[in-house]
Amino acid sequence: MDFALFARYLPDKLDFLVVFPLSFFYAVMAAQIAARLKFRGGWRTNYSRKAFHVFVFTAAFMIGLLAPVHRVAAYGAGSGVFVAMIAAWPRHPWLAPMYNALAREQDEPHRTYHLLAPFAATAFGGIATGIVFPTFYQAGYLVAGLGDAAGEPVGVRFGRHRYRVPTLSSVKCFRSLEGSTAVLIVSFVAAALALHGLDYTSTQILAGAVGAALLAALTEALSPHGWDNLTTQLAACLGAFVSIAVIARVW
Repeated sequence: MDFALFARYLPDKLDFLVVFPLSFFYAVMAAQIAARLKFRGGWRTNYSRKAFHVFVFTAAFMIGLLAPVHRVAAYGAGSGVFVAMIAAWPRHPWLAPMYNALAREQDEPHRTYHLLAPFAATAFGGIATGIVFPTFYQAGYLVAGLGDAAGEPVGVRFGRHRYRVPTLSSVKCFRSLEGSTAVLIVSFVAAALALHGLDYTSTQILAGAVGAALLAALTEALSPHGWDNLTTQLAACLGAFVSIAVIARVW
C-alpha cells in the first residue's frame, strides 16, 4: 500500500493550532445562520440545512484551491466535531436550534442518522476524490456544494414529477425531475467555475463541466438518501476526467 497517498492528509502544527479551531467556529457560524433563517426567517428545514451545506462545501473548495489537501482534511475534522456535538446533544438549549435547522423533520425517527450520514459521506468523498483525482478534486467539492444543494429546495418548491430513491433506513425518500434538472444546471455552472479556477483551457472547461454535470446529476438522482454527498463528488470528478480526456484525443 502506498502510504504516501494518505500522508498528504496528515495535519501539521498549523492545522492543529489554526485550521482546526477556525473550522470549528466557522461551522458554528454557518449553523447559527441556518438556525436564524429557520426560526427568524421562517425557512423550511429543507432550505435552512442547504444554506449550511453551501457554506461548508464552498469553504472546502476555497481551501482546496488555495492550500494543500491536508488543510482541507483539518477543516473537515473541525467541522465534523461540531456536527458530532449537535448530534450528540440535540436537546441542549444552545445546540437545539442548530440541530433543528439541519435535521429534517420528515427523517423521523432517524433524524440524527440523516444528519450524520451526509457529513460522513462528505468526508469520505473528499478523501476519495483527493486520492483518485488529485489534480481537480476541488471540482467535486463545488459541484456537491452548489449543484447537489440546488436539488432539494427546487424539488420541495416546484417538484411535481416525483420518483422514489433508495434509502439505508426506514425513511421513505422521494426526489423530483424538477430537482434533478436543477442539480444538472447548477452542477454545470459549478464545475465550470471550479475548472476555470484550476486554470484549464476554455475547451477543457466546457467539456469537463458537461461531463461533470451529466454524471453528477444522474448519480445524485439514483443515490441512497443521505449519501449523495459522497457519490456526487466522485461522479463529478469522474465525469470531468473522462470528458477532458476525450477532448484531448479528438480536439
